[in-house]
Amino acid sequence: MTKQQKPPAVEPRKGGTKAMPVIVPPTSPAAGPVAIPATSKPEPEPAEKRGTWKRYVFVSLVVLILAAMYSVAAWSLQDRVPTGTTVAGVGIGEMSSEEALARLNQRLGDRLESPITLQAGEGTYEVTPAEAGLSFDAEATVAGLTRFSLNPQRLWRHLVGTSEVEPVVSVDAERLAAVSASIADFLNIEPVDGTVRFVGAGVEMTEARDGAIVSPEAIAAALRENWLTADGPVVLDYQHLPATIGAAATQAAYEEALGVVAGPVAVTVAGQSMSLSVSSLVSAASVVERGDHLALVFEGEALAAEIIAATDDLIVEPTDAYFTFPEGTPVIAGGDPGTILDEFAVAEAVQRATRTEEREAGVQLFESEPRVTVAQLESLGVTERVSEFSTPHTADQTRTNNLRRGSELVTGIILLPGDTFSITEALSPIDAANGFGQASVIINGRFQPGMGGGLSQLATNMYNVAYFAGFEIVERQPHSVFLSMYPPGREATFNTSAGAAFDMRFRNNTPYPAVINSWVAEGRQFVEIWGTPHFRVETEATPRVDIVPAQMNYDTSPDCRPRAAGQPGFSITNTRRVFLLSDNSLVEEDSFTWTYRPDNGWTCSAPPEG
Repeated sequence: MTKQQKPPAVEPRKGGTKAMPVIVPPTSPAAGPVAIPATSKPEPEPAEKRGTWKRYVFVSLVVLILAAMYSVAAWSLQDRVPTGTTVAGVGIGEMSSEEALARLNQRLGDRLESPITLQAGEGTYEVTPAEAGLSFDAEATVAGLTRFSLNPQRLWRHLVGTSEVEPVVSVDAERLAAVSASIADFLNIEPVDGTVRFVGAGVEMTEARDGAIVSPEAIAAALRENWLTADGPVVLDYQHLPATIGAAATQAAYEEALGVVAGPVAVTVAGQSMSLSVSSLVSAASVVERGDHLALVFEGEALAAEIIAATDDLIVEPTDAYFTFPEGTPVIAGGDPGTILDEFAVAEAVQRATRTEEREAGVQLFESEPRVTVAQLESLGVTERVSEFSTPHTADQTRTNNLRRGSELVTGIILLPGDTFSITEALSPIDAANGFGQASVIINGRFQPGMGGGLSQLATNMYNVAYFAGFEIVERQPHSVFLSMYPPGREATFNTSAGAAFDMRFRNNTPYPAVINSWVAEGRQFVEIWGTPHFRVETEATPRVDIVPAQMNYDTSPDCRPRAAGQPGFSITNTRRVFLLSDNSLVEEDSFTWTYRPDNGWTCSAPPEG
């Protein structure tokens, strides 16, 4: 083993401050020496850095101290209301939360049940906050003022004081709106228009009154803002609503109406004189609304009737012009003017008289033209016979009288182009008052007395003149049994009975007016159409087919009327061809088939045995 050598001693360097490393001998023979660093002495820090650190520590300590003081202050004030605080006019400043809650409940707790008086003009209405959907939360209000908070505003209010604080309230908006609408309906004042009316021989006036309205929204706002603080009525602002007819207009109409009842009015007309009494004037007068004023009006018709009744032959009715056939050709008669009082002129004259001291009215008589003038009929150009037809009548005098009366009613009827003739309209009412009587008619297939019996013959002749004039046949019903006086299949009847009515109608489809003439003479009933020929008509009939002989029926009823069997039943077709006269062109061709039942007779006995 090699002998360890002692290391040489090392002297420190002069002037140096850094220690030299120490050489430590190895712990084992194999190991060499190990150098261990010597501990160095730290260099001193700069003075500027040491100052910044001290300031940072100082500021932090101050902030921590202030924060602690702020928290302590906020904590110490958390259960106390800020100085000067009022809620709905109730002072609770510097009170504890418990004291403030007690004070608010004491002063405001009864508000929910105490009615609030709303006043609009002279009208008032009381409602409790609870009914209006309003409530006050005292606990939430106090809690908002006293609970712990680090908000600087809270501490500031504690230090300098505060004033009015909004209370915490709950509003049922739907209920408040409904209650406010009901209150508005109650408080609103509708305007009243002035009126004037006649009562007996006097005049009464209703004075105009303006209205005022308050909106439901304004009522709701007033309740929300005042229900906790109101010590008296809450005055609402009305919106003025003037009357349409105001005081001035009403007074003017009243004074004019007084002139009506001041006395009678003297009337002169066509050299005659009469007097309208106060009662007559009042009966014809009225005061009516005309926009924004009242107007006095007179009913001219009533005044004219009074004047006519108090004078002699003042009015002459005009006569309409009409066609007559004295020599078998059309002649225009009538068309004379009449006299008439103009109702409007009468009313104006009388109203003017009521405004004067003389109270006299001069009324003029006017000429009245007829509805149908001679000139109008002359312009129709009725000069030619267009078509004619006649059939023989029976020996029954009542039946013949019915035909004569019917002829009078249809004579002179004017059919302008496009007009439709109806025999029901022309003859109605078919009763004794209109000149008709009882004669034989067919009812339910049997001949028996009926009002207007025989008029089917007039319907048949009217149908045939229209047929040969080329007119359009609108409605036609033949008889159920054949009558030998009529052309087979080319005849007509009508019925006015309720539930079974049918008519005979035709239309003037020419460009010319037409006039009807009808009469009874020499055992026949005649019908003519006069005007201007426009069509040419051809007609033909088929032979009778499907003939069914008439038979005798037996009837044992008390009202049985015996009658011999008549015509047999059969079918027949008639065809009409209509040509234009101007160029002979075919305009229309139509066929009509009708089947008659046999005209069976009746024996008033039981059928023979066997």
